[in-house]
Amino acid sequence: MKKIFILVLFTLIISACSDSQDTTAEATKSVVKFSKEVLGGISSGIDEGRKEAEGIDGAVIVTNIEELEQNVEIELLKVRSLNNDQKTEIEIGLKNSSEKPIRIANLDDRATVLLIDTDGYAQELDRSNRHGAEITIPPKAGKKHNLLFNIPVSKAKILRLWDKEYEIKNVPILKESDATNDSETI
Repeated sequence: MKKIFILVLFTLIISACSDSQDTTAEATKSVVKFSKEVLGGISSGIDEGRKEAEGIDGAVIVTNIEELEQNVEIELLKVRSLNNDQKTEIEIGLKNSSEKPIRIANLDDRATVLLIDTDGYAQELDRSNRHGAEITIPPKAGKKHNLLFNIPVSKAKILRLWDKEYEIKNVPILKESDATNDSETI
């Protein structure tokens, strides 16, 4: 933090003393680049630290598609039309065949869970649905979770988890009146 403060202060001093717009722009560019690198390092450090430090329950931490596919079997179970076909809820099944719990982290990151529509546009999780940043799957068990999107079912085409795509065309589609909720919404 001290370095960022010093860099910002340095930029302000250069800006005040300089008549050159180019000098100010270059200094500002350096501060922005440095700040992005620091924030990226912090995020990576948190993920790596979580993986290395075993939690109380001994869970394996999953933060990318490779780790997800190594540890969890994923299945699309149901697609539901909600809110007069203005929203789509996708129920996924996550199965853990290992002896340890599996904790899937960072699901609330913007590009982690997307629904691609029939026109090829990506839809992020519904804002009310982004609170579930983690899912813990017990050992030798499965867990069902719901993902909510602001898109009509008729436009929904592909669910993307990290970079892995799952077609929803062969998944049973239920209307709101058919919905029974026996899974957790994230």
